Amino acid sequence: ALYYTHRFAKASSYDQSLILDQNLTDTEDFRADWTNGVTVGINGRLALKVTLQLLYRADPVKEEFDLEDPPGTPTGFTVLVPKEELDTLFTTGLVVNF
Repeated sequence: ALYYTHRFAKASSYDQSLILDQNLTDTEDFRADWTNGVTVGINGRLALKVTLQLLYRADPVKEEFDLEDPPGTPTGFTVLVPKEELDTLFTTGLVVNF
């Protein structure tokens, strides 16, 4: 894991982290979590924080769906469909310092 913080002022900063996880049983299955955040001081007690997080999974979870004939007649079979490899999260928050 890598962590980096740069302070612009007393209450303003940029934070970054990168976390890599490797599955030792299945080497093609790895995950990454890359987070970037900016905190800007509003006054002595309040700050606004904005964060962008990218979550990558090389072997995504598979979701099971019923297989149907057109137009919607169930066949009795199911199919596994992989979900997205990359998730993107954008968050904002109000930070209160005591």
